[in-house]
Amino acid sequence: MIITTPVTASLVFALTLAQSPAPVEEGPVAPDSSVPAPTDSAPPPEPVPAPAPVFQPAPAPEQPQEYEPPEKPRRRGLGMMISGWSLFAGSYLITALSGAIAYDTGSEELGGALLIPVAGPLIAIPQVDSLSGKIALVFPFLAQTAGLTLGIAGTVLFARSGRANMAVNADGVRLTRSGLRLNAGFTPGGGALGLRYRF
Repeated sequence: MIITTPVTASLVFALTLAQSPAPVEEGPVAPDSSVPAPTDSAPPPEPVPAPAPVFQPAPAPEQPQEYEPPEKPRRRGLGMMISGWSLFAGSYLITALSGAIAYDTGSEELGGALLIPVAGPLIAIPQVDSLSGKIALVFPFLAQTAGLTLGIAGTVLFARSGRANMAVNADGVRLTRSGLRLNAGFTPGGGALGLRYRF
């Protein structure tokens, strides 16, 4: 017979335990003299030594930060000035060379107009017969105009930043034209504020 439910299985197990005879208590059992006593031929295992203590080194003291001098103030507009004047000069030289060649070959009005900076290519447009030639004269005008604009704007920025750098330098902030300057600095004990006058 197969028991299919856990409740039935536990009932059968409980009945089996109830019907079995109680165990008889006996005294100590004497060792059988026919079986020889086991002999310990192997030495007892040695105790495992404790691991050696590991000491962590003390953390290194913090290194003082190295003094870095302040960066020199950059003069703004230098890149714009260089690129603008380079673009203007390069495009004008190509246009002027083309105008000189046209002037030498007999097109004096066209050549004379191309020798004028910035407005010259626009003045020369009515003197060219082909549409592609008229369109080609627009590009030197645009390049010269962009170069002249960038060159002037970069020069103004560069000149203004130079004046600002003269007001603040390593001696401090200029307070008067006669040489009175306010200066701040770092010392090992903290900060310092100084007022200098040179005469």
